[in-house]
Amino acid sequence: MAILTFPAIQGAEVDWWLRRRTQSFVSPLTGSAQTAELPGAMWAAAVTFPPLSEARWRELSAFLTSLRGRVGRFFFAPPHARAPAVMPPYTAPVVSGGGQAGAVLAVAGFAASQTIFRAGDYVAFDTPSGRRELKMVVADAVSSGSGTASLAIEPAIREAPAGGTVLRFGQPGYPLGCVMQLTDDSAARVSVGLGRIGQMAVEMEEALI
Repeated sequence: MAILTFPAIQGAEVDWWLRRRTQSFVSPLTGSAQTAELPGAMWAAAVTFPPLSEARWRELSAFLTSLRGRVGRFFFAPPHARAPAVMPPYTAPVVSGGGQAGAVLAVAGFAASQTIFRAGDYVAFDTPSGRRELKMVVADAVSSGSGTASLAIEPAIREAPAGGTVLRFGQPGYPLGCVMQLTDDSAARVSVGLGRIGQMAVEMEEALI
């Protein structure tokens, strides 16, 4: 099934978070705890829409219905993500080198010796399998004299992007976001009141496969 694009309908309130997976063991003798991080951290969101006109709730309801519950996949980005306010002029920012792993992403193509990202900014990249991974930059990043940088990101890279892959940070033509799925099979539910005004809310999570 093709990966769709979520309709351009602004939510009135959006909760957005990274859902970690951890496992803890507490010693029955000493009470000391050991906690380990497991792979599979994923983005999650809960979107509550403002009162929608009939045309808008029908559009959204049709899209959600077309997903066939949790089967469908779609691109979605945190509405508060934007192109970084401090982004200097650039040429063509790309992933620098293939085979990358872990929580550091090497990039190139930026203006020399500039602050290029602030902690809390988002970046994304497409993977060879056609997915799009979304990362938060967790530390300020400054480019080198040759326009390269190493970005501290979370969550860690799951599938290494190819070298030269366009780095997405909200610039025109290269939207952010990742591949999401609904958290249940009843997300197309709409409550219609007087004046045929509809109320809708949707919960979603990142689709890792």
